[in-house]
Amino acid sequence: MRFFQWLEETYRSEDDGLNHQAYSVCNVEAKDPDNWILLPKLAKSEANRIFIEVKFSMRACAEMPSYSRACKETMRLYGRPSSSRDLLGDKWQEDPYWELIDTITATSEKSRSYIQTSSFAFNSSHVYFSFRDSGACSSLLYVKVYYQVCPSTTSSFVYLPRTVTGSDVHSVVSVPGRCIANSSPPPGIIQAPTSICRADGRWEQIGSSSNCDCNPGFIPIVEQSMCTEARFLQKN
Repeated sequence: MRFFQWLEETYRSEDDGLNHQAYSVCNVEAKDPDNWILLPKLAKSEANRIFIEVKFSMRACAEMPSYSRACKETMRLYGRPSSSRDLLGDKWQEDPYWELIDTITATSEKSRSYIQTSSFAFNSSHVYFSFRDSGACSSLLYVKVYYQVCPSTTSSFVYLPRTVTGSDVHSVVSVPGRCIANSSPPPGIIQAPTSICRADGRWEQIGSSSNCDCNPGFIPIVEQSMCTEARFLQKN
């Protein structure tokens, strides 16, 4: 972690009562403040779109009337595509390839902390993220970076493989599944059963083309997502 004008501190979490590391900045009295904090370089791995969840606190400018003209109530999140060998120099905050991802802002004066989630799609193998403050009085409490997947599952007697969501924030990915043992597509359906992997990691079925039926002589056990021979269910 590299930072310019931010201060490292410890705070006690209201969620678990434990001490956690945080980074804070509050130099609203400075002329044209420009304070940056840089996260370590991350590998893209299999992700198509990366999500950045930020928990932060931010004082309202109304609490600091002496600095109301210069005070800000926002900070900015940037992304910088990179490669495995690419390294940022000492003046990394001046790099021309930073892309503005989102503006981080408090949503209510009544809350002591806030959570905001942004996302970023890029084609390179690695990425840097940074935060830029220009006159707010705020703290970064945590930053969570992740990507979405639709987990492997069996539904309507169809097995669907683990699938990484698409690159667009509202994208859907069409995924062919396969009928489980002792089942087949409904009569008249010749293609593989298909479902949609949504951008938020949820599966969505597409009518009758996304399910299979137990073969003749087999009984469905829905709770276990299996088809078993009818004779195994007969009473002795």
